[in-house]
Amino acid sequence: MQLFDKIKEYSSYSPKPTALGALSTNLDRIDMVVKNLSTAAAHFAKLPLEQKIALAKSMQRGYINIAEQSVYAGCKAKGIDVGSTSEAEEWATGPWGVVRQLRLIYESLKSIQKSGNTPISKVSRNVAGNLAVKVFPNNAIDSMLFKNNTVEVHMLPHVTESHLEIERASFYKNPNHHGH
Repeated sequence: MQLFDKIKEYSSYSPKPTALGALSTNLDRIDMVVKNLSTAAAHFAKLPLEQKIALAKSMQRGYINIAEQSVYAGCKAKGIDVGSTSEAEEWATGPWGVVRQLRLIYESLKSIQKSGNTPISKVSRNVAGNLAVKVFPNNAIDSMLFKNNTVEVHMLPHVTESHLEIERASFYKNPNHHGH
């Protein structure tokens, strides 16, 4: 079966009612949302860095303001008792990740504003001689939360330290594009 046929098959199922009411999705609505996102991407790409920083901080504050209600709604929809260990999973799979990601975006944008680039750890070389950069954890919070977990990115042979410096965060450093 072709992928499009499989998607069409899934989209033809009638929505099942949930604790929050019936879900409603159709392909025309999805097309409209994707078109709106595409239009907004071009607008976002042209925003000055200061506005992107303010937007990231505002989104984080806004999500923090509704995080508790979001968790409780998720618990209610799934039949989870508030105060149970399962509630903690709702926090971990919802607000915690979103707030963390918005913090990381904010910190990266502030770094670009301050120094012109995002920070990276010490660059080393792997056994093949390619550049290798430890990218995680990159702060004390992640070091504590993800003890003994590390991520190192090994670059392709043609990537030099100079290339890495120039190309890193290019979306934000070179705003003369239409967004993607």
